Amino acid sequence: MIPPQEASARRREIEDKLKQVSILSSFESRLMKLENSIIPVHKQTENLQRLQENVEKTLSCLDHVISYYHVASDTEKIIREGPTGRLEEYLGSMAKIQKAVEYFQ
Repeated sequence: MIPPQEASARRREIEDKLKQVSILSSFESRLMKLENSIIPVHKQTENLQRLQENVEKTLSCLDHVISYYHVASDTEKIIREGPTGRLEEYLGSMAKIQKAVEYFQ
């Protein structure tokens, strides 16, 4: 037979361990609930980030295309004046116009 003091100590030890298991189970349950509520938010955040990246790439492409539309107005004055005295600038403007024409063909 086990002495009463030893049995009492053993019982307290078992009760403490059961209490710890209960606390851990409760903690695990709360973590599962938190995870289940965060996962949809995380997925939505990823989708929004992907959409933002796509919008930024689209805007960048549009800026590139729009730059070709402005070539005529940006180079008009130089082309109208001709190459007199500013040959490098004139040739640069002609090259810009050529690139724009090639882009739109």
